[in-house]
Amino acid sequence: MATEIPLILFLALCVAEVIRNRWRISALPVLDHHDRPAPERPELPITIWQTSGTPLSLATRKAVGQRMEREGWDAVDLIPASIQTEEALELLAVFTPESAHETVSRGVSAGRAVAVRSSIAGAAKPHDAVDMMVRFSEFVRHAEHRTQSLIVPQLDAFDERAGQRREILRQRMGIVTTAHIIIQAVLILWMIALLFTSSYGWLGILGFHLQPMIIFGGTALRPRDRNAQLLLRLPRYIQRWWHSVRHRDARRSQIDELRQNYETLAEEQDGFFLPIASSCPICAEENLAPHVSMSDMIMFKPGRFNLDRCGGCGHVFQNPQLSPAGLSYYYRDCYDGIGESDIEQVFAAADDLYEARAAMVQGHLDPKHWLDVGTGHGHFCQSARKVWPHTRFEGLDMGSGIERGKARGWLDATHNGMLHEHAEALADRFDVVSMFHYLEHTPNPQEQINLAAGLLRPGGMLMIEVPNPDSVWGKLLGRFWLPWFQPQHLHFLSVDALGRTLERAGMRISRVDYLTAAGDMFCTAFMLIRYLAPGKDLPWRDGRPGSLRRILSALVWVVGSPLLLTAAGVDALVAQTKPARHHSNAYRVLAQRT
Repeated sequence: MATEIPLILFLALCVAEVIRNRWRISALPVLDHHDRPAPERPELPITIWQTSGTPLSLATRKAVGQRMEREGWDAVDLIPASIQTEEALELLAVFTPESAHETVSRGVSAGRAVAVRSSIAGAAKPHDAVDMMVRFSEFVRHAEHRTQSLIVPQLDAFDERAGQRREILRQRMGIVTTAHIIIQAVLILWMIALLFTSSYGWLGILGFHLQPMIIFGGTALRPRDRNAQLLLRLPRYIQRWWHSVRHRDARRSQIDELRQNYETLAEEQDGFFLPIASSCPICAEENLAPHVSMSDMIMFKPGRFNLDRCGGCGHVFQNPQLSPAGLSYYYRDCYDGIGESDIEQVFAAADDLYEARAAMVQGHLDPKHWLDVGTGHGHFCQSARKVWPHTRFEGLDMGSGIERGKARGWLDATHNGMLHEHAEALADRFDVVSMFHYLEHTPNPQEQINLAAGLLRPGGMLMIEVPNPDSVWGKLLGRFWLPWFQPQHLHFLSVDALGRTLERAGMRISRVDYLTAAGDMFCTAFMLIRYLAPGKDLPWRDGRPGSLRRILSALVWVVGSPLLLTAAGVDALVAQTKPARHHSNAYRVLAQRT
């Protein structure tokens, strides 16, 4: 019996996938006879783009526009009812009914056709499926109201191009693309192992082949190849997985162009650090001790970074600290360039966290004017409007991202540049100033807090969220603890150290919330596997990885996949515990100007 446990687990997984996917299909809206418009009804100001196939009829276009008007949708991804089986399952894997209407969702698309209000559509028509997916993601970010996916039986379901498989997958899965490919590899190996190790292994293969028929039977999605899947699903699944692995994504040419620039920048590395500090920048105590030393575990750029801990106030800081030239080098392509799309998906997925931040001031004041410092694209402000719909939200940050946030309507006003450049003009103007994971990036936290306090009206609130250097997880996980985030994070203020800086700025702490460490174990496992896998193509590394390195990298991910599952299980247990000072990965402080 024990030898059949892998088979039982595999069949249980197949059943769970059937239940989950049928539930998700049931939540997808369908264009049906109820949406049939009257013949004399004029076409609404809706732009519908198709990348290929027979154009939708005028009646169908009117029906789509009528449904969008009735539901209040700004942008809709149109899904063919006859889309291929594996592509339909791929879309269902990232579709959740609870977040289907979220404006700041990642804009996952089938890449066949989209319908958007003409006011946000623009003039250039997408030229292929990948471009369509990129454009739809932009439409979602510009939407003022809701976005949705809509099954359209009248829409042609042409096959995606094999050469675009990797890029299409990256657009849909975002930062978990590699994890998705690894999971597919594990499933393939699992099924092959069942055939050779179990007398009833064929039952597992049969269940895998029957799965699409059961998932889509009687639903609005009717993949045209679902009958063929009865005989050919496993070989087709392997072929599709191979296309995902074999075809590199479109960023390869961009990476090659950047490689020469990084070779030139690396020659200037001697000037990347300031002199070593002999005392704590917060309390001036000279009792400093080495805390952790690491390389760049996120971007894998060259260099070694040391964090020291103050024996007086517990402050942890980078020593020696990066110079302006060093900061410029290590920030390049992290939050912008080739790293922008991945980091934006991370920010866009934190809607619940953003609302919890906004709700923290409830019971303290009713903000009319709010400034978010280090706002990025303005994701927090967009979500905070659900809590404070009548508040004016402004953002301050450097770069083009903040202007895109204003163009999307997420920010009422923007201030592009450093805080000290705008402090005088914005003095005594705001009810709330927020700094979410901003202070750890600044060379002088005390100066930033002093400036922020000056922006507040008397009685105004300053909200700060930073990593928690007192966390036991930071000590146990060492360089693989994500919040260390070297070399971008320069300072880690303990609650005591932050209290001192706030008092000096004329602020009084009203509330401290410790945040859950759930997710730390998974991030650690993920970072460890990325560190061990040798096949990452990066412009600051010498040359592209060869075939052997890519194969070894894939093997590391396959072998490491059980570690990811185990870590996710540990995180689930941690999520059930109440966060405390030494068991949280970050904390949030609300302080009032006295």
